[in-house]
Amino acid sequence: TVIKTFHRWPFGVQSPAAAAVILTKDGGTCTSASIALTNLSDTPIWSQTAGAALVGTDCSPAAIKAAVAAGLDDIDPSEDNRGPVAFKYHAARMMISRAISSAWGGHRENKDMTKMKVNLTVEG
Repeated sequence: TVIKTFHRWPFGVQSPAAAAVILTKDGGTCTSASIALTNLSDTPIWSQTAGAALVGTDCSPAAIKAAVAAGLDDIDPSEDNRGPVAFKYHAARMMISRAISSAWGGHRENKDMTKMKVNLTVEG
């Protein structure tokens, strides 16, 4: 079974981060995974290491956490009109996690992002 999903910031503004995930599932095991990220800097990123972190797992919360960490290691966000670097890391963390959870077949976090509060301090 091949599952594709795309997650972006749900608000009516330009998304500070977006993640696309393609998973191949055999029973309860992820047999292949591809994860791409965009809106973090000038160039979209294909995170091979994030995808590799999921292969052979059941996409448990621990596996998703490992994939998120790998994806964050691959990005180098730049500050722009979508937000400062720290905020983009935060947004990327959420988008990767949610895209994997959604692709796997269930929102593990079950959070409504439209009601989420984000504390953001911009200096300068």
